[in-house]
Amino acid sequence: MENFTPLSAITGGALIGVSVTLLFLFNGRIGGVSGIMNGIFFAQKTTASGG
Repeated sequence: MENFTPLSAITGGALIGVSVTLLFLFNGRIGGVSGIMNGIFFAQKTTASGG
């Protein structure tokens, strides 16, 4: 932790925020634990024909 600066923390947080926002906008999914849990408990039912 010798090289910790507030600028590096803000930059890292901003990169994560932009990544999650782009994932949501282009893929319609929420990244992170909430998206994973939602996929487990509320998975869409599909058929062999893909519908």
